[in-house]
Amino acid sequence: MGNTNNTIIVLGNGFDLNLNLPTAYKDFIGSSQFQELIHNGNKLCEHLESQYELQNWVDIEYELQRYSSMYASVDREPFRLEYNELCSKLCIYLNNIDYTKIDK
Repeated sequence: MGNTNNTIIVLGNGFDLNLNLPTAYKDFIGSSQFQELIHNGNKLCEHLESQYELQNWVDIEYELQRYSSMYASVDREPFRLEYNELCSKLCIYLNNIDYTKIDK
């Protein structure tokens, strides 16, 4: 009989932060990847940054919904492009984190 795994590990919200990984949205907003989007005129990122600056925190899921609703009755393609750029840069940011420095 082959090797079977009978263990499930459930990781909750904040597990990564507890390991001192820079994975909070504020970390990403301060990153060069996010700032490159701002520099290139990504209006979605400008909106997210402005909301972060107002409160020193951002509910990114809520702000994505709020921002996207502005495109409800118009061409949604600009929002899709900005959102896809944001997702791409977030993936790059997360893939470049030094995971060898996890606080064990």
